[in-house]
Amino acid sequence: LWEFNKLKFFQSCTNKKTKIINPYCYLPDVDCALVEPYINGKTLDYYIKNAIEKNEKNKLYNKLELLALLLKCIHKEVHQNNYDMVVEKNYCAKILHTLYKNDLIDKNKMLDIKDTCIKKFSEIKTQPTHIHGDATTTNFIYANGSIYAIDMEKAKIASFELDLGFIIAELKHHFMLFGQKDNDASEYISFFLNNYCILSSKNINDIENNLKIFTALGLFRIARNMYLDVNYRKLLVKKAIGLIQ
Repeated sequence: LWEFNKLKFFQSCTNKKTKIINPYCYLPDVDCALVEPYINGKTLDYYIKNAIEKNEKNKLYNKLELLALLLKCIHKEVHQNNYDMVVEKNYCAKILHTLYKNDLIDKNKMLDIKDTCIKKFSEIKTQPTHIHGDATTTNFIYANGSIYAIDMEKAKIASFELDLGFIIAELKHHFMLFGQKDNDASEYISFFLNNYCILSSKNINDIENNLKIFTALGLFRIARNMYLDVNYRKLLVKKAIGLIQ
């Protein structure tokens, strides 16, 4: 029901180019199943891989431009004074605890990173917005020249930079995963951020000053995935720590 209502709320972002999946109904008697139309398309990671392996750069640029347009619409401002970044702080603590349980960081390191992150989040002044909340490459599908947002059960009110940081972390991760350096993703990251800032009338310098902590959180998040090689997961953690030190 939560996701159903969120998807309906964001239908105002549905137009010719950007679409929020429009659920048909939810079924309380079938474990509250959500019934949605099937979208026959490709997810963002498909285009990232093809940009790396087949040099299809323009296609990825196009997909990132559509993503920036979609996120700009999703990020509807919420008038709230003195937002204290509680969502981000709690999520960071949760992710770090998971990494500790998975033996990717020791307890002292976990506590040090947690304190650093909380301090950095406390220094950020931002107006909260609605966000997707689960901005991974598989939650954006491209079909018929449009982008579709799916899986919005984690949509919430928080800093819009949480979505941006997750996308940047995903770009870095996929370049590393497909045998490149994370810095090789920088041209796509810059293109995505520039488009987002132009569309949303935000100052890119202000955003970039804060994004390291959000990107680090995104990398920590990806490192939780146990299907990834343990040494690669440790590398993601190391990259994330390097962003916040």
